[in-house]
Amino acid sequence: MIFLCGDIGASNSRLAIVEIHEQKLQFHVKEFLENSDFQNFHETLAAFQKKHSLKIDGACFGVAGPVHLGQVEITNLPWVITETGTADFLKVKNCFLINDLHAIAYGVRLLEKSDCVEILPGRAAQGTQAIVAPGSGIGEAILFWDGTKHHPMPTEGGHSSYSPTSSLQVELLQYLFQSFTHVSWERVLSGPGILNIYQFLKDTKKASGKFPIQTSAQISEGALKGDALCLKTIDLFFEILATEAGNLALKTLPFGGLYIAGGITPKLLNFLNLGEFKKNFLHKGRMSELLEDIRVTLILNDDVGIRGAAAYALLKAD
Repeated sequence: MIFLCGDIGASNSRLAIVEIHEQKLQFHVKEFLENSDFQNFHETLAAFQKKHSLKIDGACFGVAGPVHLGQVEITNLPWVITETGTADFLKVKNCFLINDLHAIAYGVRLLEKSDCVEILPGRAAQGTQAIVAPGSGIGEAILFWDGTKHHPMPTEGGHSSYSPTSSLQVELLQYLFQSFTHVSWERVLSGPGILNIYQFLKDTKKASGKFPIQTSAQISEGALKGDALCLKTIDLFFEILATEAGNLALKTLPFGGLYIAGGITPKLLNFLNLGEFKKNFLHKGRMSELLEDIRVTLILNDDVGIRGAAAYALLKAD
């Protein structure tokens, strides 16, 4: 069977043609499209099909938003996608929509060693796994271990309430309350979240910068040039990320490993202070020793969501 699979975020869509044969996946075509170039998801699909006219038997997409009853509205993009509407547009019988972190959870088992880098060694063990993924938003997922196999489960944990762990972060929370009635983890652990951190540090004069910054990508560019404000922004981002990763670890006890996915962290890897990350990850009072056993791994491969969507299609297709 030939499936069109994709990882559909707020900023871009990654699409691929995948052949599913005898429980194996073979990728034939991959395409990266900017969502800002299109009015809706069907336009994106039409552009892809115009370039790649291969006949397909079905489709599966991991989408950045909560999927309910075969429908999803992308959290940070005003697109509504339905299974029935997409199936009709593509003229296929099988069309599946799943949350993007749900797709990544399915894709984790397809990763090679070279697709990852270990941040904290922990202790290798079978058990539940968890994923936190900062990108255009932030997603979280769980892979529950039943003693025999993993069961991927999506969550919307990234929209739970941000909790500061230092006096500086308390100031950050108070600063963000001026703009948002609910300050979630996404307000600090995402592309826009990095900009929020930067603006807070700038407005409160915690550090000074030399360059005009308008995008999160420019913050990493400024950090490479040694800009103090950009460097402090990234340090605070990693401090908060380690804290939330530790929170997720306490809530799920992922002794099979905790993964960091998403498009942001791999780009900032050169700025990661492993010692500080470990300190903030383990900063859980009486439970700190428990978290010592949890291995933390950064996923470098940005195709993991597409792979997971294909794996889901392999599982569900007639």
